[in-house]
Amino acid sequence: MFGPYSGLTTGTISFTATPYDQAAPINTQQQDVAITPYEDKKYEFELTPTSEAMLITITARLDVDGEEIRIIKKQPI
Repeated sequence: MFGPYSGLTTGTISFTATPYDQAAPINTQQQDVAITPYEDKKYEFELTPTSEAMLITITARLDVDGEEIRIIKKQPI
């Protein structure tokens, strides 16, 4: 994540892994986010390898210069 804003960016980023044959996620992880202006940070999550097809969802809920934003990225694996 990048922080190209004039103020501090804070919030949370969450990782969810959901098998296609289940309604409930089998793995959920969350990390706090704090990014200063123009800082480049990487957030890593761990997932145990499996042969099941899954949907990975990354959700960032952030306060950027006083404005609340939500970014969602979904990726099948």
